[in-house]
Amino acid sequence: MAKNHRADRKAEARIYDFSKPMKLPREYARIMEMAIEAFSRYWANQLVARMHVVVTAEIGDLIMRSYDDYIATLPTTTCVVITEFQGGRNRGILQFPRQTALAWVEHLLGGQGDLDSTPDRELTDVEVSVLHDFLKRVLADMDLAFAGITKLDTKLRDVEYAPQFVQVVDGSTPVLFAPIQLKTGDHVDECTLMMPVAMITDAIHQGATNDTRSEEQKKESAQVRHRLVDILEDVPVEVAVRFTPRKVNPRELHGLAVGDTLPLIHPQSRPLDLVVDDIVLAEAAAGTSGSRLAAMVISVDKGEQK
Repeated sequence: MAKNHRADRKAEARIYDFSKPMKLPREYARIMEMAIEAFSRYWANQLVARMHVVVTAEIGDLIMRSYDDYIATLPTTTCVVITEFQGGRNRGILQFPRQTALAWVEHLLGGQGDLDSTPDRELTDVEVSVLHDFLKRVLADMDLAFAGITKLDTKLRDVEYAPQFVQVVDGSTPVLFAPIQLKTGDHVDECTLMMPVAMITDAIHQGATNDTRSEEQKKESAQVRHRLVDILEDVPVEVAVRFTPRKVNPRELHGLAVGDTLPLIHPQSRPLDLVVDDIVLAEAAAGTSGSRLAAMVISVDKGEQK
């Protein structure tokens, strides 16, 4: 008898806060992805301009997790750039390999900056100063990439090397982070950008509720809407009046013959449904109009699909 390995696994209960669901609306995610794509291109362009090497950037799927879960995805030793947004009200992280940071600095100081042969160690004070100067340009590009969502006013706060000791926000705080791959020839650097969820969603929602269109644009939009409504009101649709549907099996249908009776489940006291494309719009009573059958509307529904 096969052993059920799934049943043998011990389920681990995890606390879920329904007031902070770990899911980002699709339209919000797309807006965020576009901003990160723009930032990654700017970052690669900065490397091309400063290092004189060909660098391309690709982003992975945007992920929404708690801050502790994000930190758990990072290497035990890496370069963690702590950033401040909007005057210090929010904080984020730009992370990339420490060895890569050393190679960038060596290149900026006139060396070869070979990504594969550079040793992995902590940066000296001089190297940190050179890296800070480069990162300020990168963070300025981040402000530019996110300008359509919110004004970040990004500031570089510090550079750390052990993510597990970096506490940017509370461990349970929902954050958004995206993997970013920087490719230099055959060398690939795995990087990430992390931001608080609330900062992004609040900014997108605020932008959606503020109508920044001019009066002329608003007037033109209203005219287009009125024309569209007028056109839709003239589109013909098929209307049907029906009994309550009942389910039958194929055997009953296959055996039907002329003269057979198929009982319905529609009570005599219940009105008929007036439907358009399976949407119930009203209830009607059966009747006649002259020599023709007719249906008299006796109540109007909001429209319910059945």
